[in-house]
Amino acid sequence: MSNELQDRVAVITGAASGIGEASAHRLAQEGARVIVADIDVDGAERVAAEIGRQGGLAVPFSMDVSSYEDNARLVQEALDRFGRIDIAYANAGIAQASTNLEDMSEDVIDRLISINLRGVVSLARAVARPFKSQRRGVFVTTASTAAMRPRPGLQVYSATKGALIAFVRALALEWAPYGVRACAVSPVATDTPMLPLFKAAAGKVMDDPKEILESFRQTVPLGVLAQPEDIAQAVCFLVSDRARLMTGTILDVDGGRNI
Repeated sequence: MSNELQDRVAVITGAASGIGEASAHRLAQEGARVIVADIDVDGAERVAAEIGRQGGLAVPFSMDVSSYEDNARLVQEALDRFGRIDIAYANAGIAQASTNLEDMSEDVIDRLISINLRGVVSLARAVARPFKSQRRGVFVTTASTAAMRPRPGLQVYSATKGALIAFVRALALEWAPYGVRACAVSPVATDTPMLPLFKAAAGKVMDDPKEILESFRQTVPLGVLAQPEDIAQAVCFLVSDRARLMTGTILDVDGGRNI
């Protein structure tokens, strides 16, 4: 490893599994000190312990991303423990089971918006003053190819991810005078515990997890089902100095899906 993130401080939400977990490992491998944040505290503790056993430094943190207060606590934890914050990765999100819009409940709609959109906005709000004060920092979130290539039955999920793209671009302009960057990674369907929950690909609804994964794979021009590590590599690049002129960037990791 190049240790290109040596001693930088990163907070990652939704880091107890999937893309967040892989990203926590990847950033730690490059020398970052990572706060592993998740509502699943047992999972966060497991990931932090694994990173520690591999020689990295990680701290578990229990939070609900839909709460601004919890996001503010997360940022403060980084400042209190390490004296700085360099990277904020708002990764936490939830899936939408394939549903016709008229059949969706208000509770499901509110939950999708609260976690997938407001949770990201809340972390950005919480980290804005420290980043501006430091005149450095990188904010990254997880969008989705669903923002540009929506699938049937996933209309509210797609809307939340589309909103993130607009938010990141607006944030990039707002923060540019302070030397702070904002980007998003936009994955194609990725082999995580969340993927089978979608239950829809290629316009049909399925219940067999293996069939779901295979159907998603077939929609990717390269014919490969993305792994969390693929997305983590892209995140690691975006937060590194190699991407120092990239802001407002939506980096597709999609095997050609968005073409």
